[in-house]
Amino acid sequence: MAMDNNNAGKSDVELGSYAMPRKWTPRQPLVIGLTVIVSAIALMGMRQIGMRSAIAFEGEQSTFDFQGDAQLQTRYERLMADLGSAKDPLDVAFADFGNSPFAMREAIAPLQQAVVAKTLAGESPEEAARRTSAARKTALLNEAGKLVLHSVMGGKLPLARINDETVTVGDTVAEYFTVAEIEGRNVTITADGEAFTLSMQAGNVPPAGNSPAPKRRP
Repeated sequence: MAMDNNNAGKSDVELGSYAMPRKWTPRQPLVIGLTVIVSAIALMGMRQIGMRSAIAFEGEQSTFDFQGDAQLQTRYERLMADLGSAKDPLDVAFADFGNSPFAMREAIAPLQQAVVAKTLAGESPEEAARRTSAARKTALLNEAGKLVLHSVMGGKLPLARINDETVTVGDTVAEYFTVAEIEGRNVTITADGEAFTLSMQAGNVPPAGNSPAPKRRP
């Protein structure tokens, strides 16, 4: 009986130490709901502020009143005129460029200037052509007289030293003449269908500019 009393007391202690579960209260959902509501209100307020700012910005237009300053207006009109003229290509005659170092020069240009002859009163076109042709031949003869034949070397590829140039058959001399033949102590050059013969003096080589007059072939 004593053991039963002990067991009974022990059971009472164990039952007394067992805690009853607490009753659940809905605080957490309430806090979460309040947080969501406050966040939504804040987002809507920020959106409204941003929309008002955008509308106010679009309403403001940047304007520039250049009518108030006469000098600025003149400069503006001049600038617009220059921009408008830049769209049109320049139309300048080629002769207005003068002697451009980038333009190809005609080899016979100096001779053309030397033989330009004005048509005389009462002169027929045929007479003017003959006179121009004669003046051209004279100019060619004068240019050929400036050439000096210093030396000649024969062989399969004959060479000649004319002024400061070493040439062979087919080369151009002094811009106007073409070497047609190198034979013996003579060199034949041609220009405009006219043939001229340069001869080398015996003994000392003559200085430049003092060579014998070239012989014109018939």
